[in-house]
Amino acid sequence: RRSLALSGLAALVGAPVWAQPKPVKVRFQCDWRFEAGTIPYVVALRKGYFADEGLDVTLNVGAGAAATVTRLASGNFDMGTGDMNSLAEFAGNNGSAPAKAVMLMYERTPAAVFSLKKTGIGSPSDLKGRTLAAPANDGARRIFPMFAIANGLDPVNDVSWNSVDPAMRETLLARGQVEAISGYMASGWVSLQRLGVAPTDIHVMKYADHGVSLPGNAIMASHAFLSEQPQAVAAFLRAVTRAMKDANTDRAGAVAVLKGHEPLVDTRIETMRLGVV
Repeated sequence: RRSLALSGLAALVGAPVWAQPKPVKVRFQCDWRFEAGTIPYVVALRKGYFADEGLDVTLNVGAGAAATVTRLASGNFDMGTGDMNSLAEFAGNNGSAPAKAVMLMYERTPAAVFSLKKTGIGSPSDLKGRTLAAPANDGARRIFPMFAIANGLDPVNDVSWNSVDPAMRETLLARGQVEAISGYMASGWVSLQRLGVAPTDIHVMKYADHGVSLPGNAIMASHAFLSEQPQAVAAFLRAVTRAMKDANTDRAGAVAVLKGHEPLVDTRIETMRLGVV
């Protein structure tokens, strides 16, 4: 009777703790800081959606959408979000890609060139002879040659570049220390306004509106992790999709979750940014 009673209790409460499978660890590389663009991953983590799927996820702050690709190549990360075009570039330069894109996050590249209207830059041709600034790993900078060629510019001889710290890119433009910058819409458009630049004073040239038909960021999985843990990859995508639905339904709530994860974020700014990403 005692054995039957214990069996019945186990059936009610589930298998004992020591019989539960261990969560699968996932080392995830974000493309940027904990801002609106990382909300799907932060919400999935903070609301327990990853845990519900049997995952133990660690989110690592990023240094640019292109940098994710090289970090996946290092073998130190299992998955990440990065620029699809940088993944193709890596494959072209090295004979193979270090990861596979498993979920497209941006159907069109969010890359753009930003300038202040007072500089007189109103079209791609106005960039000839100008100096642009961006971090070396900036996804928009890496694919700028396609934007240039699509608009009749020589990407090597018609423009020059300054490599700058990511935190200083918009600041340098706002101060008039550089003539134009490249970046993603959620970064450049919102960050310039945060620095006090009026939207009417900003000129934006989106790559997608100027002849560049490319996708943007995607969630990527290293070949090794995808081969060894295909179910974990599928589980990760389910959790992220669940979090994205939350964010679309309740933007304020999603930003509040982000604020709980990274107390230094500006709620007003990240709400603006969430409307752009």
